[in-house]
Amino acid sequence: MTQPREPEHQEAPSHRTAGTRTESIPAAPEYAIEPPPLARPVDAPGVVRCSFWLWMGSVAVGLLVTAYSVSKFDQLRGLLEGQVRARRPEIGIELLDRAVDTTLYVGLAGTTTVILVQLLLAVLMRSRRNWARIILALMGALGIAGMTFSLVTVDQQVQIALPLQAALIVIAIVLMFAPGAGTWFRRSTE
Repeated sequence: MTQPREPEHQEAPSHRTAGTRTESIPAAPEYAIEPPPLARPVDAPGVVRCSFWLWMGSVAVGLLVTAYSVSKFDQLRGLLEGQVRARRPEIGIELLDRAVDTTLYVGLAGTTTVILVQLLLAVLMRSRRNWARIILALMGALGIAGMTFSLVTVDQQVQIALPLQAALIVIAIVLMFAPGAGTWFRRSTE
């Protein structure tokens, strides 16, 4: 907060120039500007920090799997076309192309969006937002359920990455709800 300082009691010298006289002008008060006290952020307990970094690992694995899937786009397209043809042999080529493209693009966009939302929620969870912790846990559980279904349709490299990502998510969720974390999150709402 700024507070005026009392000027030191000294008068400005009187100057005389060519017949004019300048009266002594009191010095303007000086203001001291003090910075506000720094609010020291309360650091998260170790279990929350560890959970955060596990979420970051899960996000990294998800982004790598998505990038790998994009690099194998033509192969995925051929695989999906074969599956659609086996179930519906009467489908026309134009409708098949549209269905396959829509499925692939919506799948990749949806996966990328979910990963980015997880990233945002993990940052908010680390910032002591309890609601973000709850939503993150629900998203993680749904993500693991989705991974179990996709294990049968993806290629071998992805089949290795998905269980790793699922393990990271499970451990991160457990740590988010460990006793030390619960106390820390409860104190933020007081």
